[in-house]
This record gives sequence, C-alpha cells and structure tokens, in this order.
Amino acid sequence: MHPFLFSAILLVVIVGSAFTQDVRFACKDGKFGPTESLRAKLGVCHKSEEYGTGEGKKDLKCAAFCFTEAVNGLKDGLPDKAAFDQLIETEVPEAERKVAKEQLAFCFEKHGEIDLKDEKCVNIAAFSACATSLIAKTAC
Repeated sequence: MHPFLFSAILLVVIVGSAFTQDVRFACKDGKFGPTESLRAKLGVCHKSEEYGTGEGKKDLKCAAFCFTEAVNGLKDGLPDKAAFDQLIETEVPEAERKVAKEQLAFCFEKHGEIDLKDEKCVNIAAFSACATSLIAKTAC
C-alpha cells in the first residue's frame, strides 16, 4: 500500500468515527485501527476521480479531501479541529488521549494552513500524514 494512502486512510478513520456511529476504531492484537466496514468505505474513495481541486483531481495526495469528506470531516472544505477533538474524546483510549491531543495540536499548528487552490494538494497531504500518525502511535 502506498504510504500516503495509508496515512490518508488513518486520517479519515480519525475524523470519520466522530461523525458516524457505524464507523469506529477497533483494537486488534494491541493495535488501534479502522474496522473492516470503514476500510470498505475508504476503498470507494480511493477509486474515485472526484477528489481534489481543479486539474489536480487525479493526484493521489488529493484523495485526503475525499476520505475526509466521505465521513463528514470537512468544514468549509477544510479539516475541522472540533471533529478531531471529539474523536479523541470518544474513540482514543483514555490513557492515550493526552498524547493524541498534543500530536493533533502540533499538526494543526505546523500543517493546518490548507490552501484549497493547491491543485497538487501538498498542504492537505502534509496535514494528513501528520494527523494520521497519531493513530499509529495509539496503543490499546
């Protein structure tokens, strides 16, 4: 699997579970990650050519918009900090929440300036990679 695709999937997992009851994380073998039902939903996004902006629609980095939108995680076309905060409170194991919140704050501070006119989706890709890294760091 392409490293960015993995990061984008994890971003959507973070945002997605905050918005829908059937999209949740699961702990399996001590690892925190998406359920099979979420993976299926994200697979549809990965095949779509309707993500991104302008001529950049087919750039794989732009799929981060599709993944996030698929679970209602964008507000005015941008990642929504409130959605991430809600997700951390409801989905991340309590012992891991402080670290997750610190990581999320870092991501918004360093990569939170998303340029919706960026046809190569460099900004959203960097934010996605940063934000989804907190899932990989979360233990069950």
